Amino acid sequence: MLCNGKLILTINGLCQGSVGCITVEIQNGQRETIVAITENAVFTDKHVQDYCALLRGLKEVLQLEAKIVHIELNNSHIIDWIKSSTDIPQAAHLDAFHEELQKLLGGFEKVHWELKSNGLCF
Repeated sequence: MLCNGKLILTINGLCQGSVGCITVEIQNGQRETIVAITENAVFTDKHVQDYCALLRGLKEVLQLEAKIVHIELNNSHIIDWIKSSTDIPQAAHLDAFHEELQKLLGGFEKVHWELKSNGLCF
């Protein structure tokens, strides 16, 4: 199932008015889908939605025992915050998500980030 211990995690946020959903997709190195989860977005804050989806996906990837994860996310702010090139905004509700994400990322030998700009908003 794994290709060289690497899995690809793609997070897509879709919104239509006030209704939203998040799709988490995990693929092997040959881009074959292993896990696909789509859920209604519980939070109205885009960053919280993306953090929740990212956390959910990373937990799944860790259970599959991947050593390398390639993360495709359509939220440049979270990528910048994780790479520490930009300070996370003063928002206590984001701190807990950020801390949990950092802990999960520590479970991988390598993490690659890619900004994916295919999220749609109507």
